[in-house]
Formats: sequence, structure tokens, C-alpha cells
Amino acid sequence: RRVQAFGAAGSALLLAAAVIHRDASLGAYVLSQLLCVVATTNVVSYLKNRQSASNQRFDNLLDGIHAYVLEADLLDGNVTFRNKQTVNRLGAIESLADLLTFVHPDDVDSVVRGIERGSASLTPVTLEVRIVVDDSVHHMEQRITFARVTGRVRVRHVFFDVSSRKRIELEMEHRAFHDV
Repeated sequence: RRVQAFGAAGSALLLAAAVIHRDASLGAYVLSQLLCVVATTNVVSYLKNRQSASNQRFDNLLDGIHAYVLEADLLDGNVTFRNKQTVNRLGAIESLADLLTFVHPDDVDSVVRGIERGSASLTPVTLEVRIVVDDSVHHMEQRITFARVTGRVRVRHVFFDVSSRKRIELEMEHRAFHDV
């Protein structure tokens, strides 16, 4: 059995964790592991500020790339993160269902199957899909990854616009077929 304690007194903070098990030969509970950490609230505040600064740097990095990035809870479908590029072009997507409204109708099943396939084993999936924004169709490479966060599965979507590459591929196919 694991026991955890948290307490604060004045400017000190105590974190303690213990593992206690029942020893049948003794007929009693025995403490087998104990970890205690005492820190001042200044240290705790410093660590929280460092974590916040690190998160901000990561958010800034994702805001600076030319891709749509969002993360959602797989169980309830609620979006937990979206970068500025996503918000600027697609608006405030709140759920995976909202995201699917931008996917071309012919590609929705492929995206849903990709999520199902990847989430079963938490393996990445890469798809080529079309999204529709302001009545324009964009060819996108979609990378879907999965991570377990506090006991829940998060699904991360990153969309890279490959429309230029797709146009060139289609033009080359057309020329090859028509010997232009």
C-alpha cells in the first residue's frame, strides 16, 4: 500500500511517500520504503516558475512553426492545446468533432480509422488528407501521435501543408499520361 503526505508549515514544504505492506509472519504492517523531501516555499515557487517558463518556451516554439498543431483527450474528445496557426486559420476548435468538420468529407473515414488504429497500440500514424478552409482545399500531411498523460490518452495532430508538392505531383502525372 502506498501512502503519500503533503504538508506546509511556515515557509517549509514537506513531501513524503511511503510503501507499507502487511507482513504475515509478524502479523503487522511494515514500512519498507520512505522518501521525504523538505523544501522551502521559495524553492517550490522557483521550480513552478521554471516549469511555467519552460512550458511558455514550448508553446512559443509550436506557435512559430508553419503547421496546425492540436492535442485532445481521446476519451472525451476535448481539445487541450492548439497553436496560434491553428486558431488563426481554423478558429477555436474545441473538440475532435470540430476538427473533423474541416477534413474533406472523402477523407473523414481515413482520419477516424487512423485514430482508431494508432490509439489501439499508441503508435504514430501518418496520413495524407485534404482540409477545407474558406472554400479552399489544402492537401495536408497529418501526423497523429498518442501519449498517456495522467492515466488518460492524448492524441496529438500535426498538419503540414503539402499543397505545392501535391500540385507538382499531379502536374507530373498529367504530363506523363498525356506525353506533354
